[in-house]
Amino acid sequence: MCDFFNENLRTESNSNIAIKECTLLRFRYRRAARANMLYELLLVDETTGHAKKQWVSGSIFKGGKAKKLSEKFSSAASANGENNADIQLPGFSYIQDLQMFVQCFPMDRHLPEIAKVMEHGDPAVNALLMQQFGQGDWHVEQREIVPVRYRPGMGATVRATVRARNEANDTQATRSTYLKVYRTNDPAAAFNSLTLLSDAAERSNAAFAVAAPIGYSEETGALAIVPAAGKPLEDLLLLDGDLRQIARRSAEALFAFHMSDVPMIRRRSKEVSLARAKKAADFLKWACPDLSQRIDHIYSELDKRLSDDICHPAHLDLKADHIFLNDDIVTFIDMDSAAGGDPVLDPAMLLARLRAMPDLLPISQDRVQRFGDLLTEHYFSLAPSGWRRRLGPAYACASLKVALYYLQHLEQNWREKIAQTLSSAEEHL
Repeated sequence: MCDFFNENLRTESNSNIAIKECTLLRFRYRRAARANMLYELLLVDETTGHAKKQWVSGSIFKGGKAKKLSEKFSSAASANGENNADIQLPGFSYIQDLQMFVQCFPMDRHLPEIAKVMEHGDPAVNALLMQQFGQGDWHVEQREIVPVRYRPGMGATVRATVRARNEANDTQATRSTYLKVYRTNDPAAAFNSLTLLSDAAERSNAAFAVAAPIGYSEETGALAIVPAAGKPLEDLLLLDGDLRQIARRSAEALFAFHMSDVPMIRRRSKEVSLARAKKAADFLKWACPDLSQRIDHIYSELDKRLSDDICHPAHLDLKADHIFLNDDIVTFIDMDSAAGGDPVLDPAMLLARLRAMPDLLPISQDRVQRFGDLLTEHYFSLAPSGWRRRLGPAYACASLKVALYYLQHLEQNWREKIAQTLSSAEEHL
């Protein structure tokens, strides 16, 4: 793809920019409709030698939609002056040979608000960033917004860091804030949901914490969130820390959240969980037809054994970088999927994702297995006795999502890793 991007994204105005590397980060495919890819490019200014990474998304549609989209958005961006010079590549373009519509982050046809936030063009967001400084006559000296996570057409998370000076006492401070931009028409709902979770955490007597919201912009829908204190569990597992203590604290905080009094405004039913599992299963069978029988067996077991018997607050997208620990408290972040549901789905998802860590990070399978065993031991020593039998089907359900991750990111040896993940799911059923 480097050759295609170099040939089609370089123009007279940016001829000094060379695309040296191209990595596929993720792809999504809807049969007979469209394929969406997210790439990370390494751009090098051949004049200065300066290098930077750049996200670029490509979409291929049935029919001639890609070219029409390119013509529509390229002309609109030029008319509005939206081809940001910081991007160094055209905001929107078209690759004829691939019939691909290309968007260069932060340009996004579904989420034009991302570009406005990145370019400091939303006064409400700027005001939210300054709330982190509290009282005083604060004036911005430096402001930087760095992208953290992006899913084309769906949402983005960026980290804003502001250095400011209080003119009243000539003191200087630096504060960071996370900003989330969603493809939603109701940012107030996201803010209210996170506020309920944060308030419940405050009532828990420090049993757990939730990264608190600051506010949101009605113009762009950007939600401002305070950074979590401490280090993510993922980082701690890579260090030589005390696994038993880390597992105990994580399990206690997770169970405290599950038993908290937060009023959940959404519900994750068995039907929703099955629908998501079915979608993952169908995609996996399309890519790995030789595994279809095993995938069908796993799904049929989920249909029989997943249950709606209990409903508690649950994270429902838990992974090792969604749990932060410091000396005082355990904090959960990325609560976008939180809802009332089966709480055992959370440790199951965490365990399934932990199993995949050695494929992605420099950590041994033995260390991950040891931590997983300790987490399971501590969590279910706190939970009602009937919860433990729910772990098997919940883990198998989570394993389908992990297998889908290998496919969507085309990890090295992804077919073998999918087969191994299915084996782990089968062992838990």
